[in-house]
Amino acid sequence: MHTETKSFFSSKKRPAATGWRQSAKVNCAVLLVSSVALAVLAIVVLARSSLKPVFFYAAECDSGKVATRNLALHILINIVSTLVVLNAPTRQEVDEAHFKSSWLGIGVPSVRNAFRVSPFKTMCWISLFLSSVPIHLLFNSAIFEVDRRESDFHLTIATEEFLHGGDFYPPGSSLAIPGLLSLDDSDLGYFHSFGVRYGYGYPVKTIDDYKDHLSPVVSNISTVAKEGGAWERLEIAECKAQYVACGGLKKHRSVVLVIDKPGGWIRNDIWQLNETEAEFWDQHIPSTKPNHLFFDSQCAMVAAAAEDSNGQFKVYCVNNCANALGANNSGDYFYFYDAGFDVDLNYYPFFDSDALYVVNETSGDIPRYYHTMTSGLRQDSFDLNVTYCLAEPLENICQIGLSPIVLLGVALCVFAKTITAVVVTIVLNRPEHKPLVTLGDAVASFIEHPDLTTVGLCTVDQKQFRTATRQNRARPVPGPRRWTEPQQRWAAAIPIPIWLISYALFASGITTCAILLHEGLLMYNFLGSFLASDNSFLIPIPFSLIQGVLLANSPQLLLSFCYLAYNNLFTRLQMAKEWARFGEGYNSLRVTEPRGQQYSTYRLQLPYKYSIPLIVASAALHWLVSNTIFVFVSTGGYFGTTRFNVPYGEGGDPSLPANTAVAVQYSLTSLVVLITVSSVLVTIPLILAFKKLPSNITQPGSNSLAISAACHASTISRASRASATADGFPSSHLENTPVRTRSSANSDTDSSSQGSPRKSSLWRSWRHSRLILWFLENRIVGEQDGDEDEDDDDDNAQGLLRKLTQSRLRWGVISMPDEWHDEYGHDGPVEHLGFGVREDQPKSPVLGHMYA
Repeated sequence: MHTETKSFFSSKKRPAATGWRQSAKVNCAVLLVSSVALAVLAIVVLARSSLKPVFFYAAECDSGKVATRNLALHILINIVSTLVVLNAPTRQEVDEAHFKSSWLGIGVPSVRNAFRVSPFKTMCWISLFLSSVPIHLLFNSAIFEVDRRESDFHLTIATEEFLHGGDFYPPGSSLAIPGLLSLDDSDLGYFHSFGVRYGYGYPVKTIDDYKDHLSPVVSNISTVAKEGGAWERLEIAECKAQYVACGGLKKHRSVVLVIDKPGGWIRNDIWQLNETEAEFWDQHIPSTKPNHLFFDSQCAMVAAAAEDSNGQFKVYCVNNCANALGANNSGDYFYFYDAGFDVDLNYYPFFDSDALYVVNETSGDIPRYYHTMTSGLRQDSFDLNVTYCLAEPLENICQIGLSPIVLLGVALCVFAKTITAVVVTIVLNRPEHKPLVTLGDAVASFIEHPDLTTVGLCTVDQKQFRTATRQNRARPVPGPRRWTEPQQRWAAAIPIPIWLISYALFASGITTCAILLHEGLLMYNFLGSFLASDNSFLIPIPFSLIQGVLLANSPQLLLSFCYLAYNNLFTRLQMAKEWARFGEGYNSLRVTEPRGQQYSTYRLQLPYKYSIPLIVASAALHWLVSNTIFVFVSTGGYFGTTRFNVPYGEGGDPSLPANTAVAVQYSLTSLVVLITVSSVLVTIPLILAFKKLPSNITQPGSNSLAISAACHASTISRASRASATADGFPSSHLENTPVRTRSSANSDTDSSSQGSPRKSSLWRSWRHSRLILWFLENRIVGEQDGDEDEDDDDDNAQGLLRKLTQSRLRWGVISMPDEWHDEYGHDGPVEHLGFGVREDQPKSPVLGHMYA
């Protein structure tokens, strides 16, 4: 036949790319541009930084510019990382699976397909998977924001005259030397292991430093007296929020507490000293002259993690000037980060009972001159009334950093993914590797090239095929079956294992969020603000930057799996809706390369009304997760410093600047939002699953066996007759066309079949062999024809059935040749269910009738 050789010499132009091919080319172009851009960026950054992070943008932390640009970059990152590749099988792979009594998934991303297709596809699928995992684990934190919080500050308690030239005598009228309550190790309390001393600031080396006006201690006090008056005025509430609440210094550094004490303090009016004590203090503070300085010390506030009495690790803020700021009034010396104290700065006692005990009694190495100093001391002598504060402005610059190591890892993964995607697109674009991407592709293929393994099973749906292959590792027995008119809903389109696996993934994600929320509330008992904030919960474990990135982004990987499962559910539901339309009316097939009345598949995996909201939801959830649990990088010393051996500073990350800490933080409020949004989203498929499907058509789902069983068309279809007559072939040619079905030698043993065949076993075997020989001959011709001019193939059954696939189709009861009825003899009439055109007038199956 001339049709056997013409395909090798044809030069017909291939049609323009449509459907998945067009999407694949767009995705490959995006990946190619991304990989080139990332590679160039990685090379430039590595050349400049030698693996150390590069800080490419800086601005005032309170301006919001850093946070805004960081947010925009992460939204872009999450949009780029939502590309999905479909692992569609070819017809040859489907036939091989059917021969082994197995099946493949059609039109859906399927892990099952990945290991049942060709080794080339399996390796490509593994390559895409392995290259995608690091992208989700690293990409979101390749760019990170650097917070800045200072730790050290200078505290001065004085009158307003102190700032305007009033006399002062250090260490101040309180006679409290900085470091009070911190000189003896036994007094350091729980936080001594962190090297943090609470109470009244850092101890001075020696009290004799106050005699030397050029010493650093006295110079600092003189500098505050000269410059402090020009500092920014803070009202009591704001002053308390920054220095008493203890959450790191972001706006101001040193502070002066201005006390309402006109004329200052006179030593003899406050203290009743014995002769020895008076002689000692006369070296520093005159007994009768006004002193406008009350107390001065160098202080620090530091974040530290510790285990409480219940065994829970909590993050505390330790302020070693807490007592000097009135924290002794609460009975606590350390407290939760940003929890604050209920301290009334308008009126608070400077000394607490412990401090007075140290002043009166001997404690370790405390000098003898502290003995009994408070005998006869008036009780209200040191009750301070703060009128306002003056705070030194702090230029607080936040930055956006780029990690070269993370960027290099992402660039390599994107490059590997790009190469794999390009190779897959090129190979699958060849005729011999044409994949069955859509339901329409599979229907057209099974009609045009009938599958002998599913003959006589037109009433069997995916559930029955799955049950049979799971229990017997074989297909259901072919033969007539009674139509039972299944009353099914959309849920039937999705196998129960798919439901269970999908919702197990959803439940694991939501449960993880709920556990994190519970743990955070146990420690804070409040939610805080949305996204990153000072109230976000800090995991009290030290991390390097890479370790923090991997931990913070691990939920991104789980979210990606959840999205694939969620998208899979919608794809299967949409396929059920698309299939059900063929039971209610005449519709064209949605295929990759449309012919005749066929129409092109979607550029995306689903119709735009589904695919666009799903992509937007995926990008939004990835962004929300990245801002719910995230790497927190802070410099300035509050969360980590070389001075204190606090957990966040242990070891440190040598690639980051000094006094820079890395932690993992999550927002409790964002967790609530994430849990709420996720819970709403996962209920949508369940609601859709209750919608009813038509009862006049089977439900094959994505099961290739069930789709194949429903696609055995008739060779006497009037669509074929009209095509052949129009091309000059007489109707007798069609009547003599071999029937493209085979009988079932076991139909008389089927539990759902009744009666005996009309023909003898010898006749059945001869007929069966004839049909197989015809099928093989037609199959060879079809494979040689490939994508050549299909109009020249109308002189064989394949060309006629191809015309059928290019028409508007409906599924139902269709007429079959007499030979077919001879093969399926029965006590009563046996009919066939398949696809036909309007001229064939397919009818809905009737309850109780037999169909094969």
